[in-house]
Amino acid sequence: MLSVLEDFPSIYDLAPIEQGGPTARTGFLYQDHIAAGFCIEMLRNPKLSEVWCETLDDITLLRSEDGNLTIEFVQVKASELSQMWSIALICSGGAKSIIARSLAQHRCCEPCHFRIVTRVGVQAELQVLRRGHDSHERCLGNEATRLLHQTIGKQLDSLCSPAGWSVSNWLQHTYWDVAESEAAVAHSNLLVLEGWLEDDGEPLFSDQREELYNRILARVVKASALAHHFAKQKKFLRAQYREWVLSEVNRIKGRLPTKAGKNLTGKMKNAQIPDSAIQNALDLRLAYRRRMLDPTYQHEGDYKIAELELTAVLQHLVAQLDAGLVKTSGPAFHAHCLNAVADVRQRFSHVDLSFLHGSMYSMTDRCRHRFLPAALP
Repeated sequence: MLSVLEDFPSIYDLAPIEQGGPTARTGFLYQDHIAAGFCIEMLRNPKLSEVWCETLDDITLLRSEDGNLTIEFVQVKASELSQMWSIALICSGGAKSIIARSLAQHRCCEPCHFRIVTRVGVQAELQVLRRGHDSHERCLGNEATRLLHQTIGKQLDSLCSPAGWSVSNWLQHTYWDVAESEAAVAHSNLLVLEGWLEDDGEPLFSDQREELYNRILARVVKASALAHHFAKQKKFLRAQYREWVLSEVNRIKGRLPTKAGKNLTGKMKNAQIPDSAIQNALDLRLAYRRRMLDPTYQHEGDYKIAELELTAVLQHLVAQLDAGLVKTSGPAFHAHCLNAVADVRQRFSHVDLSFLHGSMYSMTDRCRHRFLPAALP
């Protein structure tokens, strides 16, 4: 018997037959927020050299220290479970269990670690996985740890990685990261991003910071969705990624993106500084930028202090110039600034003079210093 169409509800009142699509998208978005967090960590942490999105594992992290590379394979579990994670849950499925899928990634020559990221926490029996890799609680001399290895070993006794690691090896090298809700992850990411922006001298208003975070997240989403033959675009390298983020900061602040050094050249030409001095300034700025991207710089606290002192000194000079307390030509004020750089270097004699010169020219290129008074409105 044919149904009468009037007996059916409107399209506006229909409920979906199944929720698989939105559920999957929610899981992917949670994973993308986690990946965005690692990208932001990479801005601040020189040891985190690369973040790969959906290449080998959900996320793959490459950490480099003293020339030694360590790989961390990250699995993200977005499921909102009604219970905390247990031994039974992580062993469920045997060869298709969480442990098995994670351990299967151990197939490279570099040292490996593993990370499981979840919304909810773990039961007491798995709490040791929440400890740092160097924690004494992870030692097999600890009774609870030994029991955990024995219990999981019995359930997954036949499991072995392609490179020969057992389940016990996996337990020794795995960190369980409880990231909680998507909102909590995004909030934490914004706080870390704010700290980096402040440290880098590029603070943003809250709405601008959220816009920057949305751009970071959007790039992660796009990279994760790319097919595997676009592997290069799915991998973020620290130096290039940092440059991209800074270019986005400039766009958000309304600065027109320019070729590196173009602002510096324009400002020095307008100040009628000779071309030879401009070329030297460009070389010093470039050397400075290279040093800034060198991981060892992140540990040179005295260089950071000297650079901050230089910023204050140059700010004072430009303020005097704008107030008319210093009346001089562009070349003369440029020389005055170089004398100020030399004075700062005398107080920090172990800091390279070329570094401080490069810092001043980098500030000029980023529109934070100039050699002429501000134009009147």
